[in-house]
Amino acid sequence: MGKNSIITLAPGLKQKNSGGKAEHLQQLVDQRYPVPVTHVISWDLFQTFQQNPAGALTAVREALPAFIDPHKNYAVRSSANLEDSGAFS
Repeated sequence: MGKNSIITLAPGLKQKNSGGKAEHLQQLVDQRYPVPVTHVISWDLFQTFQQNPAGALTAVREALPAFIDPHKNYAVRSSANLEDSGAFS
């Protein structure tokens, strides 16, 4: 883990350490569409979570203060593979 556990999408960002939704949002950011500031959890952190859930959650707790302002509101979007099917939205 480390400072790359959370990735902030930005114009021209060349990274391959996130999922498909982040990749598509990155394309919109690159094309200068009005996309809100977007932070994504890296694949590395997800893989760490699979092996060591407590360690991964600790990493997120430690990293988040650098990315969020506790006085603002945020939307959270999960990317579980079961969410995008005919039965779930």
